[in-house]
Amino acid sequence: MPFSSRRGRLAAPLICALLLVGAVTGCGLGSSVADSDARSASASTDRRPPVEDPFCAASRANSAAIGPLNRLVAAGQPERDELVRAVDAVRRSGVDLVMAAPPELRGDVQQTVDAVDLQLDALLASGGDGRAANADPTLGGRLDSASLAAAGEKVSDYLTRACAGTRR
Repeated sequence: MPFSSRRGRLAAPLICALLLVGAVTGCGLGSSVADSDARSASASTDRRPPVEDPFCAASRANSAAIGPLNRLVAAGQPERDELVRAVDAVRRSGVDLVMAAPPELRGDVQQTVDAVDLQLDALLASGGDGRAANADPTLGGRLDSASLAAAGEKVSDYLTRACAGTRR
């Protein structure tokens, strides 16, 4: 998933949301939608709720952590304490995301979380001004790498495939 648009970089928190969660809102257990469908049929006969995959749950938690940060930045000039709390919540959810990632995906997830951390650092340095944070040419160069885009695509593809089964 690219980190910038042709008209300019997006605000840092929005990029976090797009990169790490996309449109995924729920998860099934296992690695495919077919597996999830089979579990759904089985679960309906034994009436136990499906168990949520830890990586899917971590992705949803990351999305939930990003929401308040997006709102603060969109409102403009957030209070420093509020900004720090929101950034810390996103960082914690990023650590949880890496820890819950399947082994074959962990390096890609770490790379995307590291990129988000760079954006969060810039956002804090700018006092919550997403435009100023994204004006940093060093940050832009690091976020526009082909390897980061490939890692983001891999994470997004996995989340779409593995977490689209059951919605919560």
